Amino acid sequence: MKPRELAAHKAARKVLGGAPAFGPLKKGKLPKPFNQMGGARFQSTGLLKLSDDHSALFISRDGETLADASFFGYLTCGLSRGALGIILEFHWHPSHKGIHL
Repeated sequence: MKPRELAAHKAARKVLGGAPAFGPLKKGKLPKPFNQMGGARFQSTGLLKLSDDHSALFISRDGETLADASFFGYLTCGLSRGALGIILEFHWHPSHKGIHL
């Protein structure tokens, strides 16, 4: 992505209208590149529309212990053929890295 394109994404008005609800995430239910994520321990908000061009997605994974759990947040934009481009990626892995972007 070119610097001007990134600047346009950053400047665009994006609104999340409240706390999203989480539900089970099954493989293949989200567009690429998230279509392979899913399973019994995964919960997702699904795609949350933030603007005409931007969406957010939050995914959590339970673990048998807290160290096995994780949380992901993504800011995306639409690409051709229904795929999503990732603009920002937020991860939390309590076992080894903590919060990182």
